[in-house]
Amino acid sequence: MNRPWFEAAPALAAAGVPDDRIPVTPLKANLMSADYALLPRIDTVAKPRVFPDLAALAASIERQRQGQGLFLEEVQDLQPLGAPDHVRAVKVWTTDIDGRQDRMIGFAYLKGAGRELLEWALRLARRRAAA
Repeated sequence: MNRPWFEAAPALAAAGVPDDRIPVTPLKANLMSADYALLPRIDTVAKPRVFPDLAALAASIERQRQGQGLFLEEVQDLQPLGAPDHVRAVKVWTTDIDGRQDRMIGFAYLKGAGRELLEWALRLARRRAAA
């Protein structure tokens, strides 16, 4: 039987332990060593989903959008937990029928690349899904 999983960083922070004393868990470290990831939101509890390649990230976004339109917004100053500096990412939203932002899918981390690369990958993912 697997042991229950517990994220200690939020509990330690709530207990008043200084940030420099809280260890970086391997999952948080993986974000900075990964080439492609999707963060559902930026807080101390959200876990990033790490992908082996850009095609897998685009396919995941395509599944989550469920046929809705997408709005992609480039973010220059994202600082996820465990990152020493600000990173560049793309905020991914679905849009409703009127073109307004409906639901946030997350922040796509592309290892320094921006919106143009994600748009290209999403077009390829749509072509593969249609074939």
